Amino acid sequence: MEEQDRLAKQEYGEEAGSEDEDEKANIEPPILPEFDKAEAEEKFDEENPEITIPAEIIDDVDNDWQLDEDEKEALITQFTTAKNPE
Repeated sequence: MEEQDRLAKQEYGEEAGSEDEDEKANIEPPILPEFDKAEAEEKFDEENPEITIPAEIIDDVDNDWQLDEDEKEALITQFTTAKNPE
């Protein structure tokens, strides 16, 4: 009895499998889309505009107050002693 059930299930599975195979054989394979290079380049150019690098910027230096080395050292000393009185 068990042997018959097993054979019946095996035969049923084979029949169902053969029907699926017939359906799969009749289905056409999917077609890959064609790559349009011009369209891809146009889209890339729209999404990534050309980078413009500005000219070199010259540092804005304020040279209104000219100090010699002695005056500069005196001001630094005066600042540090005012900040840290010892």
